[in-house]
Amino acid sequence: MLKETEETKVERLTRLRREERRDRRKALKHETNQYSRTGRRQGKKHKAEKEDNRKAGLEMEYGSMTRDELREVAKEQEIPRYSRLKKSELIEVLVR
Repeated sequence: MLKETEETKVERLTRLRREERRDRRKALKHETNQYSRTGRRQGKKHKAEKEDNRKAGLEMEYGSMTRDELREVAKEQEIPRYSRLKKSELIEVLVR
């Protein structure tokens, strides 16, 4: 009789573990589906924000430079007709 009781405990524990694993898999599946659906939209938005931040940083960096320094940078980047551009135009071209 004692042996049957032990087996039922083992069976019950096995069943509970199986149910826990199943629940974890369902939760994980739901979580990944939820993130993948919104992740696509957020990914594009995040990339755009990142690009805007990069451009803002470059504008600030270029804004502190003189026109001659900006012309040197434009020359290194092989930008056509850089010598005719004003400082603000040089910054705009370099940021792109």
